Amino acid sequence: MSEPDSQTKDFAFYYPGHLWRSSDWVKTMLLYFDSLALLVPNHEHNDLERRFPEIAIPLMEQGLLQTIVPEEQVDATATQQLADALLPIIDSDALDDLDRSESAFSSFSRSRLVFAGDEEIAHPLHGALKARGLAQDGGEFSFPLQEQVRALVLTLVAQILRTRASGEGLRLQPATDQPEMIASLVELLELRSVPTAGHVVTADFQEIGVDLGPVPFDEVLDFRRQFGALHRDYAHEVRLFVHDLSMMDADLRRMEMAGRREKLRDLATDLRQHATQAWKRPATVGLSLAGAVWTAWSGDPWGALLATGAAATSIGAAEPSPAGAYSYLFRAARQFG
Repeated sequence: MSEPDSQTKDFAFYYPGHLWRSSDWVKTMLLYFDSLALLVPNHEHNDLERRFPEIAIPLMEQGLLQTIVPEEQVDATATQQLADALLPIIDSDALDDLDRSESAFSSFSRSRLVFAGDEEIAHPLHGALKARGLAQDGGEFSFPLQEQVRALVLTLVAQILRTRASGEGLRLQPATDQPEMIASLVELLELRSVPTAGHVVTADFQEIGVDLGPVPFDEVLDFRRQFGALHRDYAHEVRLFVHDLSMMDADLRRMEMAGRREKLRDLATDLRQHATQAWKRPATVGLSLAGAVWTAWSGDPWGALLATGAAATSIGAAEPSPAGAYSYLFRAARQFG
């Protein structure tokens, strides 16, 4: 959650799946980020063009979509990071009360558990989940995983890939249209086994845009050319809101909260005016963000997992490094509450 620079693009990194649920969401994302990114396993690489040709093909032609192939990008270090972060949670009592009935399990891609990185690390991790009744045996590409654990793992994988990509000059901003992913992130950061020295902060929803589903793609791109910079500034300010407040002590955070929320409300008002004037409809789409930042010291596996860029390699040093996890949430106003 650092200041943007002119050389690095912000990619809206969609999770938890390898495909978005609707093209409406994608059109909205284009306003707030420079480009989009998806995590697409090799055996599913044709799904995007097959299921959403009307938006996937124009995105590719415009250079607005990047696919990340876990089998190519994930290595043993990433697998070890996931194991280091997840095993203490599995071994604690944090997951003991989860539903283990058959209906509580969903299929989970092995590549998303970063099996592609190092099977010798990933298989014991799968075994630890099975021993707790949270995973089952499966096939070559997937296995059943308890749905809340599935959300937890997908949240962790999104953060692992975000921090690893930042070291390569690719700034991924985790973003979802599924509120349960944000709930999983907040629960994750508040677990006793996670050494967060900061505070989990959530930026309030603001209705800032209209439903772009019926709007032709070329018109969305034209609006983006006119007002995209304002929308990207808003997304960045929301990120700074969560970053800065999560690092403050309780008293200072209370003092700063009202003023910073007022600034976001003013920015949201400007965006709503542009959107309603352009499309002649009231704003119905909102944005929020949740996360926490803390100082990671030597011996903190979560810090090693979440520290960004080159800082991730210095956790073992005496100097502390910044670490954090966060995610955007976009959804329609009719779903609020």
